Amino acid sequence: MSKKKKKPIANTATESIPYEAVYDNGIIETEPGVYSRSYRIPNVNFKTAGNKTQWMLAQQYADFLGAMGSDVLTEISLINKTVDIMKFQEDVLLEVKPDSLNEYREEYNEMLLEKMTGAKNNLETEMLLTLSLRANGIDAAMERFVPLDAQISEGMYNMTKHDCPPLSLEERLEILNSLYNQDSALPLYRKGQIEGHEAEAFSIENCAKQGITSKDVIAPACMKFTDQYAVIGDSYAKSYYIANYPNWIKGTLLTDFAKLSTNMIVSVYFQVIPQDDAIKMVKRQRVNISASIVDTQKSAARSGIDASLISPELSEAQGEANDLMSEITKDNSHLFSVCMVITLFAPDLDSLKNQETQLKSIAANSLVTLKSLSMMMEAGFNTTLPLANKQVEINRVMTTNSVSAIIPFAVQEIRQKNGLYYGLNASSRNMILYNRTSNLNPNACILGMPGAGKSFAAKREMVNVLLGGDIHTDQIYCIDPENEYSRLAETLGGSVVQVAKGSGVYINPFDLNIENKDKNGDAVKVKTDFIETICEIAIGGRYGLSPMEISIIDRCVMNIYEPYLAHLQETGKSIDMETAPTMLDFYNELLRQPQMEAQNLALSMERYVRTQDIFSHHTNVNINNRFVVFNVKDIGSGLKELGLQICLDHIWNQMILNASEGKRTWIYIDEFHNLMQTPTSAAYIAQIWKRARKWNGIPTAITQNIEDMLKSEDARAIINNSAFLILLGQAPINKEQLSTMLNISKEEQKYISSAKPGMGLIRIGEDIIPMDDSFPKKTKLYQIMTTKPEETY
Repeated sequence: MSKKKKKPIANTATESIPYEAVYDNGIIETEPGVYSRSYRIPNVNFKTAGNKTQWMLAQQYADFLGAMGSDVLTEISLINKTVDIMKFQEDVLLEVKPDSLNEYREEYNEMLLEKMTGAKNNLETEMLLTLSLRANGIDAAMERFVPLDAQISEGMYNMTKHDCPPLSLEERLEILNSLYNQDSALPLYRKGQIEGHEAEAFSIENCAKQGITSKDVIAPACMKFTDQYAVIGDSYAKSYYIANYPNWIKGTLLTDFAKLSTNMIVSVYFQVIPQDDAIKMVKRQRVNISASIVDTQKSAARSGIDASLISPELSEAQGEANDLMSEITKDNSHLFSVCMVITLFAPDLDSLKNQETQLKSIAANSLVTLKSLSMMMEAGFNTTLPLANKQVEINRVMTTNSVSAIIPFAVQEIRQKNGLYYGLNASSRNMILYNRTSNLNPNACILGMPGAGKSFAAKREMVNVLLGGDIHTDQIYCIDPENEYSRLAETLGGSVVQVAKGSGVYINPFDLNIENKDKNGDAVKVKTDFIETICEIAIGGRYGLSPMEISIIDRCVMNIYEPYLAHLQETGKSIDMETAPTMLDFYNELLRQPQMEAQNLALSMERYVRTQDIFSHHTNVNINNRFVVFNVKDIGSGLKELGLQICLDHIWNQMILNASEGKRTWIYIDEFHNLMQTPTSAAYIAQIWKRARKWNGIPTAITQNIEDMLKSEDARAIINNSAFLILLGQAPINKEQLSTMLNISKEEQKYISSAKPGMGLIRIGEDIIPMDDSFPKKTKLYQIMTTKPEETY
């Protein structure tokens, strides 16, 4: 880029804002003929990655920067912005609701407030990439940015597995507005109703009507630049630059600065030096070093000293110059012009001085030389803005290997607005806030060995939903094989359904909702698959059903549902539990078939309609409660797998009804591995996992028998089809298999190796976050969630 003309002195705050024009496509013209575009950088786990992964990521990052070309100026910005703590608490804390659970909400909120005090929960760090280039007008600039958009998207996805689209003009101006107005939490773009009309607080069109520009709107009340600091609105600011770097730059240099708990901008500029210029530069350096060596040798000879001796410094410099020439002539290797500038913000000068002391300490620990931009405060502040408008010409030359260490990535953070609390990020200590319903796939698995905290993690999410969810639209069902959830339900006003002989509770596995149909619109076919699962469990054995047995089952199912379907058609209902066929009807229909295989099937089903008949009657469970636990611990010998399947099918029918009423259904299934014992059963459950979202279902599988799960292709498909995974302490063999399957690094494996209860990993899509879900023990909620006898009283 050509040498910049000297910038005229600004007379007003508006004139000091360093851009000329803005465009609807998100491009900003920073000076005549120079255009910039910004992108939000996704984060990725660099700090918790293994050495090999870190090295690969650093190389990808350096290649990404080198691919920009010498005519593009690249700016990486890390922006720390204070979160409005009242707004943050409003988003995170549980609201009081018209039920009997507010004492638990108060206790939960006290825990959340305690967790908020750690790390940088009062700050958000935004990472931006901004490019600027020269072009002959906005149309020509847009033509240049189109291929760069694709290049950036591809490069960032390769590094982070996330897209990196360009920011809109609205997003860019919102960021600039927040930087110029540090004391205000009001967004630039706001909408509201005024006398029945929808009104906007800001728009480019409205600015034009008023004869003003966007700069007039985002400008602070005043800006004053002195030799040693700046006043930006009601805040003080000071800018610094890195004057010198060590010969070995650590990979957390950039992110270490951003760990400072204050409002700040850390910006670093990269520009590729054209290869011919780079080679000439190194050649001149080599000539200068050689000349120095010759002069030294001549001087030594005149002094009677052996002229063949060369000082270690010159010898080292000569070797470095030779190595540099060798490096920059390799493929994908470049020399870069690099400039790092930092701006601190504070409410007063004393606070600014304190922050400066901490900043210098971080610099000293990284062995870099930090200096104030005295007499250049305006240029320094403008340079740090995410506009790629570099007004500080203090550059250092670096190789590809050196710039690979100035990487913006640290740890992946998950902090969604209105997200549920899932513990603290074990690396950064920031809160993990995630809304499972925001993902296209809300399915989840909680995996861990005994004692790792699986049921506690599930209960903590249930408590989140019960206390923080909508009391009218969130309904929870839990299948409980070991009576671990009954106390929670009873204490929090839920209902417990005892599924056991003699309990008087009957669930009919033949209840059919015609809305639950396959892609061909056949509801009976879906139910047939489930009944085949029941028959396979009843028969037992390793080989499943024969083709002839499947044909007989299909025929009998069609026969018993024919009058039921006619009844539904006449009444206009989608389900009628009082008239649905039962297992007894199915048993009798099998007896009517002439084939020996039908008689054998009937014989296998006989105990379920005679001695163990809790599933052979019409359903009499009709509980109007948002939290229902099906306790199947005392269901009887040999019935647990069947009981789990039938309870799940009953919940599935209820979920369809809930969906028709606009409700969400949260489903928790403990000892999930019991549902995957046979091929037919596993295939049926896998189908449920694929289709739950259609009915507003949010299913969660909980299991400790991970080894058995990993042996089944259908079980592995369920894990892979769950966008949300909580991985707690794992046995060594399971840890290795899961790590291979889910691409968990060696560093990340530490969080699931002999981990304390509640410590583990959360995997959301491709992102892996180390988790610490420790919960204060001296609370009522802990007492009703823990399953450890010694901790209850």
